[in-house]
Amino acid sequence: MAHLKLLSPRGVRWLASHPFATSHFLQQTQVSPDLRAQKPPLIGTAQQDPGRRRSIWTDCKPRLSVNPKVSLVDEDLVIEASGLDAGHPVTIQAEAESACGNVRFVSKGCYVSDKEGTISTSRDPCLRGTYRGVDHMGPIWSMTTVMTPDVGDPSPSARIKHRDPSRSVTIRFSLLNGHVGHRETRFDVLVDDCEVERRFMTGNISRMTMKSGPADSTLYVPTDRGSQPLPAILDFRAEEHDEHLPALLASHGFVAMTTKFSVANQTGNNDHISVECLEGLYGALASNRMVDRERIGVLGRGDGVSMALGLAGHFPHLPIRCLAGINGVTFNTRFGWVLPDGSRAEYYPYYDNVNKRKGVNRRKGVSTPIRLAAQFEPFGVESVLNSKENIFVPVRDITVPLLMFAALDNQFLPSQYCMRKLQRQLREAGRENQLELVEYHGAGHLLDPTNVTHIPESIEYLPGVEGSCTGQRLLWGGRSDRHMHAETDMWKRTLQFYKYYLSRSNFLA
Repeated sequence: MAHLKLLSPRGVRWLASHPFATSHFLQQTQVSPDLRAQKPPLIGTAQQDPGRRRSIWTDCKPRLSVNPKVSLVDEDLVIEASGLDAGHPVTIQAEAESACGNVRFVSKGCYVSDKEGTISTSRDPCLRGTYRGVDHMGPIWSMTTVMTPDVGDPSPSARIKHRDPSRSVTIRFSLLNGHVGHRETRFDVLVDDCEVERRFMTGNISRMTMKSGPADSTLYVPTDRGSQPLPAILDFRAEEHDEHLPALLASHGFVAMTTKFSVANQTGNNDHISVECLEGLYGALASNRMVDRERIGVLGRGDGVSMALGLAGHFPHLPIRCLAGINGVTFNTRFGWVLPDGSRAEYYPYYDNVNKRKGVNRRKGVSTPIRLAAQFEPFGVESVLNSKENIFVPVRDITVPLLMFAALDNQFLPSQYCMRKLQRQLREAGRENQLELVEYHGAGHLLDPTNVTHIPESIEYLPGVEGSCTGQRLLWGGRSDRHMHAETDMWKRTLQFYKYYLSRSNFLA
């Protein structure tokens, strides 16, 4: 054993990191305390920047690459590591801050390098972490909020995206030596890191605001697509300050106008709006010089689905090319309509009931999704809504192609029931092929464009609801893989739907 005293400092450090470092063999060696106290030299990019954290690696120069460095949020990333020893355990970590800057989102995936000393998330399985298996975008979609000393337990509603869609989201990737647990924060294992930007807008896009009656509108126009008129999409959104989706649509070459109705039934008066304001919104979009008025589609999200269907149902003469709806309903939820003949279409006081129950349920510690779903218990959705048929949007005159998405465990809106009722109505009218209905298990309520949701309360596990198995899929408290796959599939289908029906070649055919 005496010959071990002649080991160089480099050899001692290698031996200390070997799996047999805790064996009886190593404990019998006599290593000088001076050698144990020496710190390893910085390597790779850490040598160039002394301010970066130290690396414990000395024999090789590992690299972590994530490309492209700047991309849209719905673009795939190539995440790879190289320069590792064969069979070496490492952790790939992704980290970002919330829009308010006081909540951190973190994901970690544990990998083992192949015989070439490389790792690719699109090829190699993640053994444990916030996700598992082969998933090239696992570090992105599985990010979840973590507790920080300044904030404590983060809010389940914290957003990773800024309210302003022109602001990008910066994500920092780190390559860590060994398999690091999700709750561990160790700064002595950093090997390499890099940053990427994820954007909702790219290219030259102009934004302008408009006011049309009770509706506030925002128009996004791509200005670098030439002088020819472009296809357009009229978006009825249900959430305030949410302009990310139309900004993303504009980045894909569409003129997109998003609307938000400022009239709310909580005021106690003026809870009916003239339905002709829907036609006015369509006219405002069609009159824009950059819009091809023969290639206009409609999009609805949440409560906005009933408004989108109402536009097509009450004004069948408009040349709408297609209509898509995401996790919405077919009845009026916030206000009713004054029809052209002077009659009224009523609404179900969905959110009024929520506000009345809010104080009681807060004392019980019940979350918002349960409060909304509880309105139909113990009577059920069908018995409650069918007693007021006047609240439903008339679909008998809707002739445009429809693409609808519904989650089976949606706790905010009964989208599953409404979409299946719409399917039955079209089948009875002999127009079943007019609708493509896509249903998801374990997707929750909020389906955003790919990989930007990161809101655990949207996919909360709720027992007793069909398809609500999301909670069983969570690994370290993050988003579920079912939610992620639903978002990815929904967005790809939506883009393909609009590109097909709003393309010039399809129109001319």
